[in-house]
Amino acid sequence: IFFFFQMSGINIVLFYSTTIFIASGGKMDSGISSITIGFVGFLSSFFGSFFLDKFGRRILITWSYCLVLISLCGIGCFFILQDFEVINSESLQCLPLTSLALFISAFNFGVSPTSFALYGEVFADQAKKFLAPLCQTLNWFFVFLVGITFPILISSIGMGLTFIIFIVITFFAIIFALFYVPETKGKTQSEIFEMLS
Repeated sequence: IFFFFQMSGINIVLFYSTTIFIASGGKMDSGISSITIGFVGFLSSFFGSFFLDKFGRRILITWSYCLVLISLCGIGCFFILQDFEVINSESLQCLPLTSLALFISAFNFGVSPTSFALYGEVFADQAKKFLAPLCQTLNWFFVFLVGITFPILISSIGMGLTFIIFIVITFFAIIFALFYVPETKGKTQSEIFEMLS
């Protein structure tokens, strides 16, 4: 779960939003665009727990990843078209901001709360002492991996193709969510363990 959590590009959006907005060549100040993304993320994080209990884990994470995929397609297509000089960046200058705002909103209302709720629900109490820190260590390893490789990728293959990588990973996240994420909504811990065994 945390592999897809990080590899869908959340920390790219958080760490490199200014870089992304500068590369997009839009007229809006990249700092203002980054602040806008931060504000949208702040607002959208309030809805996650409400949706988590209303829709359930599997449905919420799947739909959330679908919206993340759509937003990545928007930003990826923008940069592919720009990289291959098919468009002038001014003709679609609102697409990067709109795409990243959708990305952060979708991620915050679904992927993020569902991922953390699940790892609290699927581990036995005795195992949480070991597995919770292990999950966080893996999570931070993936943060490091994505954070260090993003600048290397954009300098070697361009912004557009780099986002295509995140699109492919997010597509597999949807498949994973559909077939492997357990639905734990309304279930006791013993019912969850019985379902997983």
